[in-house]
Amino acid sequence: MNKYPQDLQDLEEKINHFKNKSEKPKHKKSFAWEYNMAVCAVIDFVSPIFAGICIGYALDCLFHILPICLIVFSIFGMIAGILNIYKIYGATNTEKQE
Repeated sequence: MNKYPQDLQDLEEKINHFKNKSEKPKHKKSFAWEYNMAVCAVIDFVSPIFAGICIGYALDCLFHILPICLIVFSIFGMIAGILNIYKIYGATNTEKQE
């Protein structure tokens, strides 16, 4: 004997169906998706480096100490680029393991 009425069993089956459906990946890893991720990775890595170089060069020209700020801010840009890549792709890899 079932302890639930038929309507509740149907509702529970629908809920389980939608839970299983939502657990499936939202996208298929096609070539275009992989290419898009690679382009985004390059942009996310290079743009902070470029910004650091521009800020460092501007400060060097402002204070007339040419190589110091350029080197420091380009290193900060590399660190920021690495952290960007880690945030984006490190987070996706840990979600896959769970």
